[in-house]
Amino acid sequence: MTGLETAMVAARPETLAAFYQNVFGLEPEWSVEITDEAFADAGLGVPCRVVCLRTPSGQRLKFLGPGRNPRPGGSGRPVVGQVGTPLFTLVVDDLDEAVAAAEAAGGGSLGKGNVIDVGPGTRIAFLTDLEGNAVELIERAS
Repeated sequence: MTGLETAMVAARPETLAAFYQNVFGLEPEWSVEITDEAFADAGLGVPCRVVCLRTPSGQRLKFLGPGRNPRPGGSGRPVVGQVGTPLFTLVVDDLDEAVAAAEAAGGGSLGKGNVIDVGPGTRIAFLTDLEGNAVELIERAS
């Protein structure tokens, strides 16, 4: 294996991509509208809009927007109570700042206490994005 890219289905891929750009500083890499039936035959489903963002360290986060009849996903809470619930982790420099920015941009909290100290120099928080997807934020001391 040479890398990992994360993708999630989103009702509004452009809106969700803008949330991750504005809150976490991801950069736009590319976007495309897929209409080729070869993708449908492969199981993707078309038409489909794909928006791809890149982290400062080079990982990609892709949002796939179904062109018709999107089905709602899980509620995101509790994360480990739902098999198949997507959860990914973003490493941030300032956890308090990232939590505040996410909440100000319309993201939510998954629990009563956002920030948890989990060990020497490591803190985490669990949030939801604009579509209710669960996101773990982690801050590690340098």
